[in-house]
Amino acid sequence: MAFTYPHIGNYGVALEDREGDHPYCRAVVARSLPVRPSNWRSEIDLESYLTQHNLACIIGVDTRRLTRHLRKTGSLTCAIGRGQEASLLRAAKDEPGTLLQDLVKEVSISEKYLYKSTKHGLEQASYRDGGRSVSDAAMQDAVSNPVQVVPQADGSYKYIGQNAVVVLNSDGKVITTYATHTADVRVVMP
Repeated sequence: MAFTYPHIGNYGVALEDREGDHPYCRAVVARSLPVRPSNWRSEIDLESYLTQHNLACIIGVDTRRLTRHLRKTGSLTCAIGRGQEASLLRAAKDEPGTLLQDLVKEVSISEKYLYKSTKHGLEQASYRDGGRSVSDAAMQDAVSNPVQVVPQADGSYKYIGQNAVVVLNSDGKVITTYATHTADVRVVMP
């Protein structure tokens, strides 16, 4: 995976936000990797995360130039690693490439499941409108123990709970919430 954005990894990795059980790329190409993550939610820096998952990473590449080249030529096979040039060239030639491969099948789930909200997503909703929103317990219950889950046309899901409704987008982030009973509205005085 080649990243063209110059600040890849500057937030670090918030493990709660992962969208899969592991990264589905086989290597990362980037201009640079920051030494220290800047986000308060970060639990690990990107380089350590890649190392934990045994992923090669090459930095110092002009990825914008690489992207322009790939737009002209199409995808290319390559090999990234330590070793003799001859063995890396052989590995690149042996790579089947992406043409005629069903890559969606490789990254898709094997069985359906409902995506749960992240703690950060619920916090976003909790602190909306200066704290005058649905109680945390009502939101958590709606997402964790829904009475009904209604898929929306835009790809979002409406979680209908006993005391609240929470609408999550396809990434599990809160779009909106509302209480179904006045007892479950939380008001915090500023």
